[in-house]
Amino acid sequence: MHPDFEQLFQPASNLSLPAGLAQTIWAKIQRRQQQRLRARLTLLSASILGSGLTILATARYAVSEIYQSGFLQYASVLFTDSHIALQHWQEFALSLLESLPVVGAALLLGTILVFLISLRSTITYLQLLRRRPLYT
Repeated sequence: MHPDFEQLFQPASNLSLPAGLAQTIWAKIQRRQQQRLRARLTLLSASILGSGLTILATARYAVSEIYQSGFLQYASVLFTDSHIALQHWQEFALSLLESLPVVGAALLLGTILVFLISLRSTITYLQLLRRRPLYT
C-alpha cells in the first residue's frame, strides 16, 4: 500500500488553502464573463447595423416589386370600387394574391426579423453587463 493514500482521503477541512483564493477565482470568473458579454455585444451590434442596412435595401427592392407587379392597381380597386370588389371577392382576392410580390415581401420580413432578434439579444446582454456582480 502506498504511504500517501491516507493523506489523499483526508477530509477537505484539513487542507490549508491560501488566503483569498476563493475571491481571486470568483473575480477571474466574473472578468471572463464580462469579456464574453462584451464580445457578444460587439457581434450583435454589427448584426444590428448590417441588418438595418439590409432592411433599407430589401425595402427598396420590395417597393419596386410592388410597383412592377401591378399590386397597387388591384389594391386601389378595393378603395375606389369597393362594391365591385366585394361582389367578386373570390376573383379579386386571387388577383391580389397573384400580383403580390412574395419574394420581396419575404426578404423584407426576414431582414426585419433578424434585426428584431438582434436588438432583443443586445438589450438582454446590455442588462446582464450592467448588472452588479454578486461578490466583489
